[in-house]
Amino acid sequence: MRRVTVAVDHYRNSLGQLAGLKRQRTTGSHIVDTYNLAGQFDKDLPLYEESLKLKKAKLGGEYPSTARSMAYLGSALLKNQSFAEAETYLRECLTIREKILPDDWRTFRDKSMLGGALAGQKKFQEAEPLLIAGYQGMKHRKAKIPAAGKIRLVEAVERLVQLYEATGKKQAVTKWKTELTQRQAAVTKAAKEMRPVQPSGKPVSPKTQLKAGNRVLVEWNDKWWKGQVLKVLPDGNVKIHYVSWDAKFDEVAPRTRLRLPGKKTSNPKNR
Repeated sequence: MRRVTVAVDHYRNSLGQLAGLKRQRTTGSHIVDTYNLAGQFDKDLPLYEESLKLKKAKLGGEYPSTARSMAYLGSALLKNQSFAEAETYLRECLTIREKILPDDWRTFRDKSMLGGALAGQKKFQEAEPLLIAGYQGMKHRKAKIPAAGKIRLVEAVERLVQLYEATGKKQAVTKWKTELTQRQAAVTKAAKEMRPVQPSGKPVSPKTQLKAGNRVLVEWNDKWWKGQVLKVLPDGNVKIHYVSWDAKFDEVAPRTRLRLPGKKTSNPKNR
């Protein structure tokens, strides 16, 4: 417990010292991660509230980053079964999302969470269409959901199962439990794509021909990850996308950090 307290105090001090919303959000996430690892979920809430207060003060209410903080706070309140409070923030969040990002998968995630907040208050009739629309909206946009976000599909189906269990609709429970099994399998598969892999030993030299779409291995933080070439730049460096990761992690890498997939083979003719 003392380790958790020390870690959180360290991150809180950093939060007060850092300038700029980007750094503040990163440090706040570290604090939340520390609490989650310790199982202290109820302590997330003041941190999310603090973040939302800062966003509203600096950016105003109708801004994507502000809506994101509302979604995080709403999700934390759901986790803590504070359903009425969660409803308040998620309604406001969904209003903003539908106005500025109507076709974004996260808008439908928030719709599902709002349905969950209503179901938690036994407002089942109002919750059902939101839960169905939220899940179907995410499912139709699943290709745009990064691997780390696909767990939201699982959570959305779990809410539907819970709704129909609470309302005694056995056929619907069976249907959505089948869907839940499929979504859980998809998440497991996506998670495997995000894991580090063994390096191939096949270096990418300045003469190696690369083009958009080629698969490569990328070294980052002393580990190797599955990547895909997005673009070869005039200076020879390569813009890459980490397979199954969000596009925000795309970066330009020198060829020294790249390897070709597969095992290294030797050609006797070249000896």
